[in-house]
Amino acid sequence: MKKIYIAITTLAVFLGLPACDNKLDVEPQQSISSDVALSSSENVVNVLISGYSEIGGQFGTASDGRPEGGELFGADFNLFSELMGNDGEITWNGTFDTYEDVFDKDLIDDNALARDNWMRAYNTINIANTVLDNIDIVDEGIRSQVRGEALWLRGTLLFELVRVYALPYEAGEANDQPGVPIVLTGTTQIDESAFVSRATVAEVYQQVLEDLTTAETLMEERNGFFANTYVATATLSRVYLQQENYAAARDAANRVITEGGYQLVSTYADVFNNASNTSEDIFAVQQNSTFNAGTSNSGLQTFYANLPGVGRDGDIDILQKHLDLYEDGDERLELFYVGEDGQPKTGKWASNGTNIQVMRLAEMYLTRAEANYRLGTTVGATPLEDINLIRDRAGLSDLGSADLDDILLERRRELAFEGQRLHDLKRTKQDVNGFPYNSDDMVFPIPRRETDVNPNLEQNPKY
Repeated sequence: MKKIYIAITTLAVFLGLPACDNKLDVEPQQSISSDVALSSSENVVNVLISGYSEIGGQFGTASDGRPEGGELFGADFNLFSELMGNDGEITWNGTFDTYEDVFDKDLIDDNALARDNWMRAYNTINIANTVLDNIDIVDEGIRSQVRGEALWLRGTLLFELVRVYALPYEAGEANDQPGVPIVLTGTTQIDESAFVSRATVAEVYQQVLEDLTTAETLMEERNGFFANTYVATATLSRVYLQQENYAAARDAANRVITEGGYQLVSTYADVFNNASNTSEDIFAVQQNSTFNAGTSNSGLQTFYANLPGVGRDGDIDILQKHLDLYEDGDERLELFYVGEDGQPKTGKWASNGTNIQVMRLAEMYLTRAEANYRLGTTVGATPLEDINLIRDRAGLSDLGSADLDDILLERRRELAFEGQRLHDLKRTKQDVNGFPYNSDDMVFPIPRRETDVNPNLEQNPKY
């Protein structure tokens, strides 16, 4: 279990602006004191904002000496997918054994990454639940938006957790394999009522869809860099695609494309390493040079970059097998560079203090193309038109025709190292470096400290 630290100045932290160190150390652990933090609409909103800070990453040093911060969307959800989904296209050279175990698909039940990200995710879910429990305190004019954002946070994290800590969703099957605990109320004290069992994968997906579809109807179209209705829609598109519900994935992606007001950045390299959101960013973790996951030694820049003043000693090398995926003249290939260690690196995460994309418009075009192709439909555009749009931005000539392999290859190139690899492999039922997509080795352990405390938590078979 873990304490929740709610900073009334968390908005400044999430923005990347200087914030004071004065925090509320709330007892008991993993709880929120309603009389301190929830006495006004403003304080409930501040609690909600602390949830964004949690998913982006807070920074410090863990009890075991490992730098903490940058977990969840700040780094680890990306790294879990790319390292575990590796099929000979990257290699891990870093000194953190916890990440090496992910890369080797050889985790143990007390892996610190599995532990910390589980705790941070449920910490954030508890924040969202506490906001929802106290939604009547929120001013009526913003109540729907606040409720929608809290539901989006909860639904999004349940989705990410079930994809990492449980066997994959299988379309057309019962999906009664253990998923993750579903917690729908805020925890203000720790007792036996907090010892929740794992819901089935089907039940978790049902809750995710309920949260996100409700959030979509509640949120406004514009909300700065916080979640809005199109952020919920884009997240739904991911969920539906993972379920192989192609019609729903297509329609959600199409809504974002046609109604969201987003536009592809004209040059591929300009999508990344920006201090503010671009026209293509649907949702991104906000950073600057003072508050960013990279300088905390646990963000994407830290692990992917190897440049003067940026990154460690070249933790992740890009191998020739991946570079060979690109055609001559593909501008996406030009974003790779040779690091100080002499090895190829991706340039997507090459600058401290710049935003980390979680969802961007190009993904929606690729989802719409794949779903339309699989269904034989042309909602919004033909699959070929969508793929050629992505190719045009990369400086490539148009294809005259495109099949499913062409579409999936384009997705693989466009979204490389953005945290989608493992999940794409699982939903398309492809083996990974000799491991079946539904192998017990491809699932994270339920953290030992959680199973030790909660006798109702069933451990995954491998562990």
